This record gives sequence, C-alpha cells and structure tokens, in this order.
Amino acid sequence: MSAYGVKLPDVGEGVAEAELVEWLVEVGDHVDEETPLAEVLTDKATVEISSPVNGLVTFLSGNPGDLIAVGTEFVGIEIEGSDEQTIEDEDEAIFASAPPKASASRPTAAPAVRNRARTLGIDLGTVTGTGPDGRIVHADLDRRIVSEQAGVHSRASAEAGGGVHIESIRGLRRRIAE
Repeated sequence: MSAYGVKLPDVGEGVAEAELVEWLVEVGDHVDEETPLAEVLTDKATVEISSPVNGLVTFLSGNPGDLIAVGTEFVGIEIEGSDEQTIEDEDEAIFASAPPKASASRPTAAPAVRNRARTLGIDLGTVTGTGPDGRIVHADLDRRIVSEQAGVHSRASAEAGGGVHIESIRGLRRRIAE
C-alpha cells in the first residue's frame, strides 16, 4: 500500500489560492478516479476537484472557508495494491457487487443551487430534482420552501425575534469585501 497526496491544482490562469467551499468525501471513504473530493471557489468560478487515483481517503486538510494555496496537499489517499493491474481488478470486483453508481452518488445540482440550499438549511438528498437527468434546480428549492411554509412559520420570521445573528463572510461575499 502506498500513500498519495492530492495537491490543489492550478484551476485557472493566474489563480494562486482557492477557498474550500465544501468537502464531498470524508476520511475513510473509498474513492475511484474522477470521484469529486471537494468544491473550491476561485476568483473566477466554483470548481469540483476530483480524485486522480482509486483508494481510501486518509486525511482532509482544511475546513470550509479556509484559503488553500495552489500546490498544497489537501487530501491524502491510500492506494491499495502495488501495481495498476491489482487496482483495476479490485475496481472490477467493487463495480460488480455495487449498486448502480447513479443511486449511490450525491444529488446533482449547480454550485449556486448547492449554496442556496446550504444557506436555507435544505438537505439536497431530500429534494427531488426536475431538471435534466434529475438535476436539482432553483425551482425545486422554491417548491420545497413553499411546502415547508404551508404548515410551519418560516425560519426567517422565527429568527427575527431572537436577536443578533452573526455569520462569517465566505465565498463571493469575501471577494466583494476585499
């Protein structure tokens, strides 16, 4: 077994650092090539960083909101087996016994939709997507909000009487403030 360190790639011309938006895996998760590991925000776009190898996640470096320099190792992956053939054989065995990947993967949604859902406290796993290929769109979040407000007071009105709410500045708002 060998360790592999995933470094933050140069995701855009002239980009020196990126803000970690969200971890898409946890320590102990098995990842395959092209499995999304994290979402990062640069000056220009939100980008998903994918795994370049198959293996087991051993460490995650940083928390959402942290700035990570390009070239910094931020994910550790333990590669099982010593040669590619062994890894390919293990992958075939995993795929043969696993359910279809679409049902095991996380819901698909644009970064703006994910951010809005996170802000509203909505778990995307509980939302049915009506976009292309079942992708969750803003209209799906709107329907969810309307259905929740039908029987319960909105979270905003409940918080309004509760005093001061302090929230850290992240993402695009941080860039605007700078």
